[in-house]
Amino acid sequence: MKIKTLDDRVSASTIAALLGISVQAFSDLINKGIGIEHQGRAGYPLRPTLQAAFGYYRRLAANRDPHGSKSEVLSSARARATLAVAQERELRFGILRGEYVSARMWSAVTSCRFANGC
Repeated sequence: MKIKTLDDRVSASTIAALLGISVQAFSDLINKGIGIEHQGRAGYPLRPTLQAAFGYYRRLAANRDPHGSKSEVLSSARARATLAVAQERELRFGILRGEYVSARMWSAVTSCRFANGC
């Protein structure tokens, strides 16, 4: 199909080719409800369809997926994992510097002190 203006209506295969994706990937975009309208055999309005697709990919690249929070969950999981690693390292270095006492040693000290005044 030859495109004359951005206001033309085009087929799914034309849009997919312009976006550099497969027709199935374009169909997946439509199913995500990103604001692409289809009017039967008339096809897709070129300008709004491209704007919706580019907007979706822009938000996805910025880690702001409006639909699935999959990216938010993933970045949140990464943040928690990074924090856990940092806390573990802090604890290990604190132990090496002698800032912490083992639970066994603390238990021995406190039980002796309160039991009979060792």
